Amino acid sequence: METQMTVKRLFIIGAAKCGTTTVDQMLRSHPEIYMSPIKEPNYFSTDIRVEDFNTFYRENNTRDLEEYFSQRPLTPVHLDFVRNPHQYDALFEEAPKSVRFLGESSTSYLYSEVAAEKVKTAYPDASIIVCVRNPVDRLKSHLKMALQGGFIKAATDAEIEADHGRKVKGWGVSELFLELGKYGEQLERWYANFPRHQIHIIQFEDLVEDQQKVWNELCSFLNVSIFALESKVHENSGGIPKFPRLNAALRSSGLVRGTMRLLPEKMKNRLKSNLTDHQASIQIDEDRWREYYLNDIQRLEGLSGLSLDRWKK
Repeated sequence: METQMTVKRLFIIGAAKCGTTTVDQMLRSHPEIYMSPIKEPNYFSTDIRVEDFNTFYRENNTRDLEEYFSQRPLTPVHLDFVRNPHQYDALFEEAPKSVRFLGESSTSYLYSEVAAEKVKTAYPDASIIVCVRNPVDRLKSHLKMALQGGFIKAATDAEIEADHGRKVKGWGVSELFLELGKYGEQLERWYANFPRHQIHIIQFEDLVEDQQKVWNELCSFLNVSIFALESKVHENSGGIPKFPRLNAALRSSGLVRGTMRLLPEKMKNRLKSNLTDHQASIQIDEDRWREYYLNDIQRLEGLSGLSLDRWKK
């Protein structure tokens, strides 16, 4: 008599700009794993309140969820904030019965102060995957993304300081440039709620160097079959806007979104290319921020048993 295999849960909990999208795509390619059609439903980070979001963030990252869940099959989307438990369960209703894992990839879970405990309460045997990266490199990548999106007008040390010093800040409220790179501080909540053997850390640098090796180790951690990957690591690097202030003004007004929807694809790509400096790089005081993160890097080493000397140089 055959016994039915229990379906387990897996969570990629962050960190943002550390390769979570690539790892999520890798997992979606596995026949034994079903990942949520909303990549980041953010269901368990209930201390992050949609009503607190700034207008720009809310307009770009939330939708009418009643309408979204009324249609089947569910459309793949990158991000939203699901709070209704029936809607959250619906994210996995279309999973094949043969899968061994149901998963999702909410980067807010690492930052959230309550997500670890809530995930443990709901799924104490869950497998937890966290992607980390040299925090200074993560900071630079975050600055570039914020420039591209029009969230900031300049990528400078002063901009980092201003964001960090805001009286009112948080997910969807401010950028959290520095806070999101403090992996040790945030992972303490997860190690306090889950045993070490249920937490798997992926370093972005390893993902870039040898994606297949990272994949093999991830499959071994989940105890699923291993196969050769066809895709390659990619980072949404792009370039930097040639006119950051103009870019920020246009995006905040909504003119870019409305205009771009009307243009042919070739024209959109040409326009983006003409307005982007593909050779520019983010210039900040890296030594200063490396020193800022040093204690937290050592904190992560103590928690995880990893050696992170390459981040300290």
